[in-house]
Amino acid sequence: MQCFLKQQRKFQLLPATLRNAQLAGIGEVTGSIAPGKSADFIVTRENPLEDLWTLQHLELVVCCGRA
Repeated sequence: MQCFLKQQRKFQLLPATLRNAQLAGIGEVTGSIAPGKSADFIVTRENPLEDLWTLQHLELVVCCGRA
């Protein structure tokens, strides 16, 4: 059951990242971490796959490779 819940949370985060970038027409530039893409990401103290509320307490925001 816990494995299922972790997978379900992963699929809640995916539309908020890669899918939104694709819909905005910038999926080839950002939305996921891959070589050649803009370094846009957040850092949290806890694992958001275990607790989505962790996303309300960001430790670091990186946009275009700069914090």
